[in-house]
Amino acid sequence: VICDPPAFAPNKQALDAGLRAYERIARLAAPLVAPGGYIVLCSCSHAADLVAFRNASARGLGRGGRRAQLLHTGFAGPDHPVVAEAVVGHPFEALVHAAERHQADLLVLGSRGLKAGVGHPGAVAAKCLRKAPVDVLLVRQGQEGAFTRIVACIDFSPVSVHICATAASLAERAGGTLDVLHVHVPMTMADLAIESFPVGDSIELLKAREDLARHQLDQFVAALPGSAPPPVAVMRTSSSATDGIVDFLNERAADLVVLGTRGRSGLRALLLGTTAERLVHEAPCSVLVVKDEGK
Repeated sequence: VICDPPAFAPNKQALDAGLRAYERIARLAAPLVAPGGYIVLCSCSHAADLVAFRNASARGLGRGGRRAQLLHTGFAGPDHPVVAEAVVGHPFEALVHAAERHQADLLVLGSRGLKAGVGHPGAVAAKCLRKAPVDVLLVRQGQEGAFTRIVACIDFSPVSVHICATAASLAERAGGTLDVLHVHVPMTMADLAIESFPVGDSIELLKAREDLARHQLDQFVAALPGSAPPPVAVMRTSSSATDGIVDFLNERAADLVVLGTRGRSGLRALLLGTTAERLVHEAPCSVLVVKDEGK
């Protein structure tokens, strides 16, 4: 039984209703499949990612009274149509207007010099990172094919959940790996001295804070929705969040790092322009910057 409906979720506004429609399709089709038979469930909805579509289909099959085993996940063929358009105007304004007109959720740009560790994105790319209303992917020169070694950087702020969901979807599509990285930046002895902590108590406090960060990371990763392959929790301690992340990216030979535009760095607020902006310049791989969904 092959179910190939129209795009029920062509944009974010239609996502919830679209997922309910895909669930209903699976529920109605499930009883039509003979025991031991096959069912093919298809989606061409841009707004419904693989995980959301798969979960909706699984719910529908279950509510249709059937159990199923996933045998294959396929994607659009190389002959899938691509719409091209040329616009006259300021590049940044044209890109933003196009994203709004198409109700896009991702803007993909080439990044000038974003390779071999040191480089600077072009002026248009840098402006898009700061002001575009959608997630922005800067692709490193030389990147070919899907991203297979993905690192999601989190600090337990609300956007961290969105970062991991986006990274997990990409890793699952490509059959790649996902490391969820938290860089713990300890308080310095000077910071502790200002707070008038005795030396012995200061050492205990530093250890307790590091243990707490590790426990938070383990709990955070354990609470993430299931994905294949499962994410790996990684914690590093460094005097600089940026340096700790870049060191791990090099060690892991990552080809994509996923960042958020809002979060926390130590005890201070992190906005694009500090840690995230430094990473865009210094990361040895492509960079995906996701926007805080609450903003």
